[in-house]
Amino acid sequence: MFCGAGLRLAATGLLLSVGSPMTAMAQSASVEQGEAPSYMVVDMQQVLQDSKAVVSVKAQIDKRRASIQDEVSKLEAELRTSEKSLQDARPTLSQDEFEARRKAFEQRVSQVQAIVQDRRQSLEKAYSDAMNDIRKQLLEIIAKTAEKDGIALVLSKQQVIMVDRKYEKTGEILATLDAQLPDYKVQITP
Repeated sequence: MFCGAGLRLAATGLLLSVGSPMTAMAQSASVEQGEAPSYMVVDMQQVLQDSKAVVSVKAQIDKRRASIQDEVSKLEAELRTSEKSLQDARPTLSQDEFEARRKAFEQRVSQVQAIVQDRRQSLEKAYSDAMNDIRKQLLEIIAKTAEKDGIALVLSKQQVIMVDRKYEKTGEILATLDAQLPDYKVQITP
């Protein structure tokens, strides 16, 4: 009984191995007869780096980051001045008065740290939200392009070692994204 099952498995394996080259030859023949393979390759990283919308987002984020840095610098200067005043006044203050002022100073330091952290988190969230929205729109453009061109498979260029340039659609996708989304208004909470 075991020998019969092994023989059937061997015969099935032989049929499968014989069927595979025939299928591959049929597919190859259909491509040679003029049917283009239904796939395209897109360099998502390049599109997300070069698109007008992403360039706009980065410029807005950089501008806001510089503004935040100016605000932080002013707050730090204020804290340094307060700390120097506290240290200069220490010899003339009673221990209780000094401790009260020191605690007030430490509270102000904590408030400034919270403000800085809040600003940075707000900036990071705004950037992340903007990029996610642009990626979503990019994927919609890719899907529409694939549907329009009868493409069944879209590959990321980062996953492809070599491809014929006629299947590379990065430029077309980038041009479409730039036409549909030439600018992007980043929503940054103050």
